[in-house]
Amino acid sequence: MALLSRPPAPKLGWVYDMPSALYDPTDRAHHPVLVVSVDRVLRIAEVVTRTTKIHAKGKPFVAHPPQAELELHELGWWRVQWPKRVLFTHFADPEATAVGALDDTTWGRVQAALSPPPAGTP
Repeated sequence: MALLSRPPAPKLGWVYDMPSALYDPTDRAHHPVLVVSVDRVLRIAEVVTRTTKIHAKGKPFVAHPPQAELELHELGWWRVQWPKRVLFTHFADPEATAVGALDDTTWGRVQAALSPPPAGTP
């Protein structure tokens, strides 16, 4: 990255592989992350992590079948209840890699899980 250049925004709906120190220094395990929102003013993205451990999925969660083109070979769950804020610069780190776009069906379920319920809904 050139001096004084600004890294581009990460891609919404894309899976990234990055060391946990870049998205959550307290996360001892390595998890793929999914970009669920992008704030171009603050230059921060929100991500959720994916686990393959059923006991760690939490609630709410979004089930995700294996998606080989994203190097996700096992059934997993996107943990939408714990979004993490990540600086754009972390996506430009040499150890961070954009793996690819999440499948449309799962992406739609993630978006629905992150959307607030309509007003008046219990």
